Amino acid sequence: MLEKRVCVVTGAAAGIGRETAIEMARRGAEAVVAVDRDEAGAAETAALVEAAGAVGLARAVDITSSSAVRDLM
Repeated sequence: MLEKRVCVVTGAAAGIGRETAIEMARRGAEAVVAVDRDEAGAAETAALVEAAGAVGLARAVDITSSSAVRDLM
């Protein structure tokens, strides 16, 4: 279902966001971008995504800022 897709997961540094990012990798996503204000946590999630079989990228973004979200995309 997610083959050849790039997924962006907000709140990915921990909890439900982290588990969602890992599950997307397990389900065949080509890449998962872990987005969170917590850069270290997002990097940890990106490493777990890679261990699950996808390219993992970490981005520190405050999603309450519309300009920061535009820059991310």
